[in-house]
Amino acid sequence: MALPVVIEIVGSLNMDLVTRTARMPEAGETLLASGFSAGYGGKGANQAVACARLLRSSIGSAARNGIQVKMHGAVGSGDSLGSANYIEYLQKEGIDTSGVKSKEGVATGTAVIVVEERNGENRILISPEANGRVNADDVLLDSEPGGFVMFQLEIPLETVSLCVYWIVIFELSIFADNSMYQQSKTPWEDRSSQCSTS
Repeated sequence: MALPVVIEIVGSLNMDLVTRTARMPEAGETLLASGFSAGYGGKGANQAVACARLLRSSIGSAARNGIQVKMHGAVGSGDSLGSANYIEYLQKEGIDTSGVKSKEGVATGTAVIVVEERNGENRILISPEANGRVNADDVLLDSEPGGFVMFQLEIPLETVSLCVYWIVIFELSIFADNSMYQQSKTPWEDRSSQCSTS
């Protein structure tokens, strides 16, 4: 009997703090915002949720049998932003969270997002926190040959590089989102002839 295909996402989990404003304040200026919301984000978790929802949709229903979505990453332990519920949120989406670690003494990653309502432009500040402590020992991949692994650049590049090394050896497919932009050469650029990137 064939083993289930696993779509594994190795990446960030952030608490998104979104403020909406008519225009961006100038340096030293204070404005009244038109709205605020907080939610779960991070490029890694967003990819995992998108995959899980697609597999539940009518588009993915024919292919979802035997396909699992697993998240690898980290949240902070005991911070005040509601991230204690983050893992529960992912589980409700049908995502395997056994690869999500809880890091002591650090908060869950946070993205402060300011959106200018008139044109949709945004400005984002990311504090990596637990994301910055994800190391290769935290990532135990379940995929067999034929599986898929997705990356972004909101966790340490060294961790991504080591994971890519093992993934190439085990002949898994790699899908990479080259953001957040970092000046260092990305791991898949070094192995572009061996990796399938998107």
